[in-house]
Amino acid sequence: MVKDLTTGKRLSRPNPASKRKQVDAPHLRIVSDETWAAVRAKRRAIVKPTMHRVPRLLSGLLRCPACGGGMGSVGLHRGEPRVQCSTYRESRSCSNSRMVNRNKIEAAVLDGLREVLRDPGYWKHYLKVYNEERRLLASGAVRDRTKLESRVGQIERETDRLVDAIAEGTAPADVVGPKLLALEAERLSLEEQLAAAEDKGKAVALHPAAIRNNLATLALRSEATFSYRRPVKLA
Repeated sequence: MVKDLTTGKRLSRPNPASKRKQVDAPHLRIVSDETWAAVRAKRRAIVKPTMHRVPRLLSGLLRCPACGGGMGSVGLHRGEPRVQCSTYRESRSCSNSRMVNRNKIEAAVLDGLREVLRDPGYWKHYLKVYNEERRLLASGAVRDRTKLESRVGQIERETDRLVDAIAEGTAPADVVGPKLLALEAERLSLEEQLAAAEDKGKAVALHPAAIRNNLATLALRSEATFSYRRPVKLA
């Protein structure tokens, strides 16, 4: 304990390791070493290692229609995965005890997505919003474009001076060489940033064949996961 001269309060400070003393105190043990080892061995035999859960299509997105709480997996029922209101399971403060087939929920969601994606108006709206966002990003990149171009010019001038110094014999090549490599790497990086800023402002169009391919891919993935296509009512 030390005293703070400013406030007059006593403060605790750890002693340096050289001044510490460590001794066994067997009389302070609550249980014997044998009992402690036996309990730990029994616990290791009982507690099973936690299995890694693979995220599902709607992991963390399902909500209970009664209380709005999350719905989590409750294992298999007749070979099918089920979900149930987590609030009901944990505290019984929700009245919804129903267990719902997860596969049917996911099938209903994919069916709904396919219906939406078949609508040409959806793709037009998507491309409009996407291109507006690209233009916003491009406007932000333009503000930095002048700075990037200025730095590229500085690098080119500095590179020319170093090359002239080597040619005139006023600077050794083994000293200037690494500097030239660093400048070249920086120049290439800046040019990539300038090219990326240029691409952000370009509008994107979607070919009708791409829409058909997306729908076909979605159908194949859902067929590999589910064996039925019946919608499910959650409430």
